[in-house]
Amino acid sequence: MTAQSTPHFVNRDNEIRRIITIVRSDIRKSTLINAPSGFGKSALLEKVIEKLQGEHRDYAYALVSAHSIATIEEIARLFLQEFKIPESEDLPKNPGRELARCLNKRFFNSNTLDVNITRVVLIVDFDVFPEDINKIIVDFISDIRENLKHLEKSPKVDLIVAGKILKTVELLSYPELVTLSPLTYEHVYATAAQYLRGHHSQAISEAAAHVFYLTGGHPQCMAALLNALADSRDAPDIYFDPKSNRQHWDTQIQPVFEKVEREIPSNLSDFADVITALSVYRYLDNAILTNHCDSYPLTGCPTCEDLKQKLTAAYIYPTNNRGVYLCDGVYRRLLTIKLRYEQPERLRTLCETSATRCLEKIATANEPKLWALEYLFQRLQVLSLEPLEDAADRQAALEGFLFDEVKQVVDALYQHQRNWHDFTELVALVTQQLSQPSESDQMGHWELSFLFNYVFREKAYNEELIRKLTHALEQERDRYRS
Repeated sequence: MTAQSTPHFVNRDNEIRRIITIVRSDIRKSTLINAPSGFGKSALLEKVIEKLQGEHRDYAYALVSAHSIATIEEIARLFLQEFKIPESEDLPKNPGRELARCLNKRFFNSNTLDVNITRVVLIVDFDVFPEDINKIIVDFISDIRENLKHLEKSPKVDLIVAGKILKTVELLSYPELVTLSPLTYEHVYATAAQYLRGHHSQAISEAAAHVFYLTGGHPQCMAALLNALADSRDAPDIYFDPKSNRQHWDTQIQPVFEKVEREIPSNLSDFADVITALSVYRYLDNAILTNHCDSYPLTGCPTCEDLKQKLTAAYIYPTNNRGVYLCDGVYRRLLTIKLRYEQPERLRTLCETSATRCLEKIATANEPKLWALEYLFQRLQVLSLEPLEDAADRQAALEGFLFDEVKQVVDALYQHQRNWHDFTELVALVTQQLSQPSESDQMGHWELSFLFNYVFREKAYNEELIRKLTHALEQERDRYRS
């Protein structure tokens, strides 16, 4: 099978290497690629095949796209068709067994013409709703694996399954799970450089910043905007003026968001208000979750713990390893962007309320650094709603932020820890996270740095602007020495 070229494919090198390492391994493992719509699962699969084809002529591949398939029999039939293997009469009776037998006969039997094949890679790209997909995959993998074990020659067959699967409990049984994450600003810049060849670096940087701010790093939304920009031939500052941004939301971003929203399990539809309210947080705890539950009427979910379990099962706010904070993904960003354009005053109120709660938690919670960063993020979200249309407006807003918000944060940190040594160490942890954010950090502190650089940019986006915030924090810290 020949893979199609994907010219603007970035930020998946680690995932490609990991999948190929699994395929090459002598240990039989299934690989599950998990991501929402528009995250590039299909493009990733094409790249995996393209790379394997160039390095392993002794591998046989088959990729099938399952758009509305509901049975293992249909999946097995597609694989037989892809390999041009005649369908067995016994396929409907036991599709897993018959597919395994046909693969063995075709590729691992010395009487066939394919004796040079050492491994078969079966790839399924699912495009069905999450409520339907889990049982299909569990049955498919277990059935194929079980029947392959009973074959005399025990052929090497690898299974790669990609889908928008949201039920995390069942996924824990899979040996290898590859989850595609949202893109960061750096990845958006790398993609923009490919789309906007011929433009100078400042224009590319500016375009990338606007694209990330408008899409939250969702790959399909990002590609739609960059394609439109490349076709328009406008400079980024013209293409992304405030009036145009609303049009970008209506024409390029909202249709993708609606597709993602339709994938959220139907049993969460009653909780749309509370989920939207929670979307302003990058992370939260049980106390905040309870507070929001008290603010919104919940149907069919009488307690905060019930809601927490539903959100976790739906992969909207899965708990991290510590089981305290609840992290979120691209759906949270898209919800916030939707509020920005359709309910800006509600977004402002939610962020201001959230900032107040975060400030209280800095002085009292066990993780003051996290809440200090979250407070700054909430205040930045409020400022992003202001009409800061030129460099002078943004400079004035920056001076106010560095004076007022930094003072609030450092004062709260001092209330938490009055010992000078421990206090200075706490402030240092905050500044370190701002100046050297880890993209792998599930709390997404790099997102705070990006938003600061974007909101207070001068003539163009400047990644070094965040240093002014870290310097202001250090200066305010030193004020407490006396």
